[in-house]
Amino acid sequence: RINRIYGDINFRTGSSDISSNGINEISIIIKELVSDISEWKSYVNECNERTFENDLFVLVVDIDGYADQQGSSSSNLILSQKRAEAVKLELIRQLNALVVSGKVSIVFDKIQARGFGETLPPGIFVSGLNDPKRRICVINSLVGPARVLR
Repeated sequence: RINRIYGDINFRTGSSDISSNGINEISIIIKELVSDISEWKSYVNECNERTFENDLFVLVVDIDGYADQQGSSSSNLILSQKRAEAVKLELIRQLNALVVSGKVSIVFDKIQARGFGETLPPGIFVSGLNDPKRRICVINSLVGPARVLR
């Protein structure tokens, strides 16, 4: 199953800097991802007679960045890409810390960051020129055993 993860990782106008609240939100997202791994392991171990017990798990993540309509369309496309990249780097930093500490065994080399500029994010239908709900990143994830997702 693919999870759409919502967190309050929004950005100030014209910025791709993640606030301390945004970093905390990413920590919560990481906990959800680790929980997904635990659920997966529990499920496959019960249903498959421990077939995947020692498998490495793979995490696939798509991060979609968005911008409001302030500024030019071309600069907003670049800004939305920078926002998605900033979230990707923070996810990688926090995942690395978990792997190094031995708390999780996962491959996460399939993290994609894309910018969609002024395109309306999913779930937003009408908004104003300076709408903070458009200055966001949406994260979709998929996790499973390596031999299933490779």
